[in-house]
Amino acid sequence: MPGIIFIGGFIELEELCTSQNLEVYGYIDSVKRDNLKASYLGTDAQARGILAQYQDATLHLTPEKPAIREKLAKEYATLNLKFSALIHQSCIISPSSNIGDGSVLQAGVIISSSVKIKRHVKINSGACVAHDVDIADFVTISPRATICGHVHIAQGAYIGANTVVLGGLRIGKNAIIGAGAVVTKDVPDNVTVIGNPAKIKEASA
Repeated sequence: MPGIIFIGGFIELEELCTSQNLEVYGYIDSVKRDNLKASYLGTDAQARGILAQYQDATLHLTPEKPAIREKLAKEYATLNLKFSALIHQSCIISPSSNIGDGSVLQAGVIISSSVKIKRHVKINSGACVAHDVDIADFVTISPRATICGHVHIAQGAYIGANTVVLGGLRIGKNAIIGAGAVVTKDVPDNVTVIGNPAKIKEASA
């Protein structure tokens, strides 16, 4: 596998790569981060010149917030480099499921049958995604979240830690599900929901 360049600095992803003997060329970020062992290559403004030296590299976007990943994906798409998916070796993934470019599955994630995960999705440690779930681009699913079967999660949604989404529901575009929420009905676009059962708190920016 070609070496990886991170767009942004995130120690969890560096450690994921190290644990699986994946080569990391370095990272591009606004500042050098002292907690990373990977080489600091420079800033986003310098990216075109930096990446010209790494034509075999694959890129991976590290930010947790969906909107930031989406912005970076548009900026870096003009450089015609590939984005890599990163999957921890402890994940359990059905062979009938699909995982899009640039997505990351952290330790202990379970992906059941016929799940469709699009591009630049982040699924954090211990999350469980049941059968026939569709997850659109740039979604973040936080640790220990449980997504039941036949759920559709629209682009840019953020699912908080320990959330439970009951089967057959739709989570709207750019919606935010607060930590520990139990979602029992469809969630509209651009809202924040919290609680058990989850209720709308406010419009999300």
